[in-house]
Amino acid sequence: MALGNLDVHHVGVVVAELDVAMEQIGRDTGVTWAPVMERAQRIRTGDGEVAVEHLRFTYSREGTPHVELLE
Repeated sequence: MALGNLDVHHVGVVVAELDVAMEQIGRDTGVTWAPVMERAQRIRTGDGEVAVEHLRFTYSREGTPHVELLE
């Protein structure tokens, strides 16, 4: 998908419960999901490192643009 001169690869959506969002969005749109990935991510602000957060996320198999779900 192109937005003006911007070529969009994926759109991220922050969700409270990844598994629930995958099921609901998949059912409502027919989207299927890649395997869920997990990793620790350092979160920084202008003041420096704030914390290390545990992230769970996945991407739609269909795209582009792909839908990224991030818990």
